[in-house]
Amino acid sequence: MASQSCKAGERSGGGDEDQTEVELLVEELVALEAAAKKAEEQDGAKKEVVAKEKKQAVEMRNRALERVGQTRKRNTEENEGKQETKRRRSGGEALEWLKEKGESMRQLKEQEVQDKKEEREAQRMQHEQFMRQLEATQTSNNEQMKLFQQQMLQQQQQQPTTATTAATAICHVAATDDDHDAKVCLRTISSECHVRVIKKSL
Repeated sequence: MASQSCKAGERSGGGDEDQTEVELLVEELVALEAAAKKAEEQDGAKKEVVAKEKKQAVEMRNRALERVGQTRKRNTEENEGKQETKRRRSGGEALEWLKEKGESMRQLKEQEVQDKKEEREAQRMQHEQFMRQLEATQTSNNEQMKLFQQQMLQQQQQQPTTATTAATAICHVAATDDDHDAKVCLRTISSECHVRVIKKSL
């Protein structure tokens, strides 16, 4: 790799080593541009920030391409020295921008993680509240059902007493009647109501 750089330097007057550094910088800027585009598609809320950074990346790439073209046009030692000084200054700006870009992306990532964490916490609290409400509703329904069952049981316990009293009265009336049908009715009612009737002798 070093021999290739030396050969390239001999062909272009010793400036291609710096040119290679610039080309690598261009590739990094292109990759950053692609990453910015992908981030723009994934997060609509940050489009404005990403668009600004994308614009900066394009500008830096264009500047780097211009520097590459200028480097290739150098024909004298004087021009080479001037271009090298300018390239170093611009390269320092590019590196500084790359650092700022990395810091910005890191902060965006941390904010995204924090937002997701808060969203999950809100969902968890909402789920717990729903479960508490559901449990309270079920408890209330169970209590109402128990109360209803108790009322039904009380009604069922009261109904035989009422029926027995009514049947007893009917049986006593029928027992004094000589009609055959009345006697049959008497026996039926006595059997169904479980009432013992002492009939008078006919």
